[in-house]
Amino acid sequence: MPPRSSGATSPSAARRPTLEFYEEVDAPKKRLEQSEVRAIGSIPTPHHIEVETPASGTRTTIDITDVQFNQKLEEDLFSQRYLERGGR
Repeated sequence: MPPRSSGATSPSAARRPTLEFYEEVDAPKKRLEQSEVRAIGSIPTPHHIEVETPASGTRTTIDITDVQFNQKLEEDLFSQRYLERGGR
C-alpha cells in the first residue's frame, strides 16, 4: 500500500500534512493526518496523528508526549534476529 501525499494546498493543510494509502482502487484505504508539528532539534515532528479507515469509518488517534532522536542505540537492536525474538 504505497503512500500518496494529499496534494492539499490551503494554509491549514500545510500545517496538517496528510498521507493517503491506496491499494488498487481510486479511494484511499487509509488516511493519516499529522498535526501539532513541533521542531525537536531540527526535525519537524507531529505530536498528534489521526489514522482513518474511510471504508469502515474507524479512526485511531495517537498523541505523542515524549520524542527523543539520536539516542546512539546499539546497531544490534535492529538485527533481524533481535527483532524476530522481541529483544528477549
